[in-house]
Amino acid sequence: MEHILVATDLSERSDRAMYRAFQLAERHGAAITVLNVVDSAFPDDLANKIRTDTEERLARYCKSISRHSCALSVRIADPALCIQAEADAADADLIVVGLHRRRPVADFFKGTTLVRLAAASPRPLLVVRDPVDQDYRRPVCGLDLSPSSAAAAR
Repeated sequence: MEHILVATDLSERSDRAMYRAFQLAERHGAAITVLNVVDSAFPDDLANKIRTDTEERLARYCKSISRHSCALSVRIADPALCIQAEADAADADLIVVGLHRRRPVADFFKGTTLVRLAAASPRPLLVVRDPVDQDYRRPVCGLDLSPSSAAAAR
């Protein structure tokens, strides 16, 4: 594994993904890109303010997690499409995300970012649910015989 992309919305759910991504990057000597996507549904002036604030906050947060160097990217876009595009641009071997909070009405009409990303991306996707307090003991890989499942298994 050479490159990990971790997507964060700076929530507690995403914190877990950040810790796991840095742990994996350190263990494998992998490069890591930390991505935050400001939803393009916000008005431009607000989205730009959020992006600037988020860049500063992410830089501090990453340094508090690990000394492992990382690239930071804050974009204004549709989250699922942007995560996939950033992973493709970085040729990421793994995308790491936190478990999405439930929003029944919005998720019904649009689908969660996680579901949309999993359906569209051919890259392996690691969804981190629990706090990172130990290494994984046994990996579990669901397969459906698609090219993306084969890539995840490899």
